[in-house]
Amino acid sequence: MKYVFWSLLLLNVSYLGLQLLTPAEKHQLQREDQVSTGVNIRLPSELSSPAVRNAEMSDVVSNPLRIEGNGAQTCVVVGPFADVFSGQDALEQLSALDLTLELKAVDVAAGGNDYRVLIPPASSPEEAFRKLRELQASDIDSYVITQGPQALGISLGVFSTAAAAEGLKTRVQAMGYGSEILEIVRLSRAYWIFPGPGADLNVSASIWMANRPELEMKSLKCVKS
Repeated sequence: MKYVFWSLLLLNVSYLGLQLLTPAEKHQLQREDQVSTGVNIRLPSELSSPAVRNAEMSDVVSNPLRIEGNGAQTCVVVGPFADVFSGQDALEQLSALDLTLELKAVDVAAGGNDYRVLIPPASSPEEAFRKLRELQASDIDSYVITQGPQALGISLGVFSTAAAAEGLKTRVQAMGYGSEILEIVRLSRAYWIFPGPGADLNVSASIWMANRPELEMKSLKCVKS
């Protein structure tokens, strides 16, 4: 009896150990098989945290491409996306296919100009904000520019016609402020997905776009990483 008891105990312990080890071994085999075949499919949720995702979208919006004319090397890109959120969603879906991609804001001249009325930069912040208070007291919508080549200048607004800009320039001139009118080229912005080094959107994106008739593939100036 004693020998039967110990034999049964040994069998039970062996069976339990086999069950505990099998999942880990199976998981390791799956990992080795994935490496050997070169396939690496990631879920969109694994690509980035919300904080990283927001930082990536902010960088896209802050660093647009300006498309002007031809002559540069072109790449096949996918889009257009109306906003950075839909573009980021698409980027994450395509990146899950293990493609190296980049979302970019693309500005294209839409034809025509807008007109900014600007009081040139002041010699000090104190002077700039003194002028600002006087202008706002006269119900002139304005603000002090804090960055760039026009820093400490005062923007008096952007107008769609030269006549409206000239009217405001005349008004502030009567108050003793000299101003100038800057022409601003009107731009149309859309978001496009560009391929990274070694990525080819022609095949993968064609399948992905099958149920997305609002999107297209076209050639645009390549992005240098």
